Amino acid sequence: MNADKASVPCPVCGEGQLTERQERDRVAYQGQEGDIPLAFSVCDACGSEQASPVQLRANKRAMIKFQKQVDGLLPAEAIDQLLRDWAITQAQAARIFGGGAVAFSKYKHDDVKQSEPMDRLLRVAAAVPEAFAWLARRAGLSTHAKGALVRPMVIKLAQPQRPSPTSQSHYHQVDAFSTRTTVNPQPSANEDAYGLDELAMG
Repeated sequence: MNADKASVPCPVCGEGQLTERQERDRVAYQGQEGDIPLAFSVCDACGSEQASPVQLRANKRAMIKFQKQVDGLLPAEAIDQLLRDWAITQAQAARIFGGGAVAFSKYKHDDVKQSEPMDRLLRVAAAVPEAFAWLARRAGLSTHAKGALVRPMVIKLAQPQRPSPTSQSHYHQVDAFSTRTTVNPQPSANEDAYGLDELAMG
């Protein structure tokens, strides 16, 4: 359903008014399809459709969010929650994990996708408190009671799934630090909930 918003003069014809709209657009990435919100404006006089810089940025973010989901990367919400749970700023996160001064701001707003190595590093730091503490100390930062020294972190996020005849809900809770598959087998005697072999870890 289209959502009409405030009107502004049309820069194309100079006579009509632009009205913001948003529609679901079908996109494809890596062989997978999905619907993302597409923002644009329509002139009531000449009928032209156009997108402002703000709308283009929102559309780009929606596409990157979809790409993260397909690639199995942590979503922006999970990264934001990690920083809050660790009680660190975006600048401190950059010092601890690397990626550049404004990298985590871009990750949190879906301006760019984090690399797979960065994604794995964040998952390890969340799952293994000692790993985060070591990285923080190496960056010259100290951890405290609110940080990762307390316990391993597991973020629960709602992810869409195909409805089944016996399911009443189209959503289920999944571990944001799991792999792309949404079916998690029971861990073995030597394996914990994060898939880490205790014997191999020493």
